[in-house]
Amino acid sequence: QRVRLRADLGGDTLASGKADYRERMRGKTLVQRFSVEVEDGEPGASMGVYVNGMQFGVIFLNDFGFGEIQFRTASAIDDPDDGTPIDPEFPRLQPGDSISVGKLLSGTFDED
Repeated sequence: QRVRLRADLGGDTLASGKADYRERMRGKTLVQRFSVEVEDGEPGASMGVYVNGMQFGVIFLNDFGFGEIQFRTASAIDDPDDGTPIDPEFPRLQPGDSISVGKLLSGTFDED
């Protein structure tokens, strides 16, 4: 069974973003992928990424206010561009779970 969830991120500023979560079983191994993108944020800012209130990463925005991170189950990383190994404590997300990026952006995961 495959799961794919998405959250649109917004707040009271021009900044916006999206988060994507996918999971599937590969044999007996749970393979997870989690990515977050922010655009139109404050250039040069760093923003913590929180899922259900727990921090799981930091996004560093470039000179144009854009930034992204991608995490993946370590055994599913074939190439350095595939992302960073996902924290073993990362939860299995479900519709209704929350995400916030810094103090400006937040959203709720729903089926894609």
